[in-house]
Amino acid sequence: MPSPPTTARVRLSFAALLIACALTWACDSGETQTTRAGSVTLRAEEGVDFATGAILRPGGFANSDLYVTANGDSFRMSPGGPSPVKVRDTSWFKTGGGVLRTFDSLAEVPDDLPQPGAGSPLPQAKAHMGFVLQDMRGGFAKGWVRTLEADSITIEYAPVTASTP
Repeated sequence: MPSPPTTARVRLSFAALLIACALTWACDSGETQTTRAGSVTLRAEEGVDFATGAILRPGGFANSDLYVTANGDSFRMSPGGPSPVKVRDTSWFKTGGGVLRTFDSLAEVPDDLPQPGAGSPLPQAKAHMGFVLQDMRGGFAKGWVRTLEADSITIEYAPVTASTP
């Protein structure tokens, strides 16, 4: 018959469990990061990672949640994805007539998640427009174009926790 655990064995087992947990938390690779609220100013050929707020140079479909390219006197905004033509789900909020809706602040941008498979670039960004997109970690972020200048675009963003459509 095995002997019951001694207090010393229980303490040792508990200490080993605590050390294992601490090492697991300390070695977290960051892959579970989610979008955080922030603001970013991008120039042509730059992208953003909404989880870290990092500006990516060059930005592109493979490394960015959203990236911008020059398009005449405006910017083309493109969500990231597995390829330039297969991007993650995105909603560019438009009126019934297809015109981009404008908002007074990020707080006014709806938390409505995009329909699955509804990702596409936006050829012409507009100041005060809003959007929701799926980020590269599988979460969702909403954004609002605070300013649109000749050489830069400033976007405020925050996580979206709404349910799937």
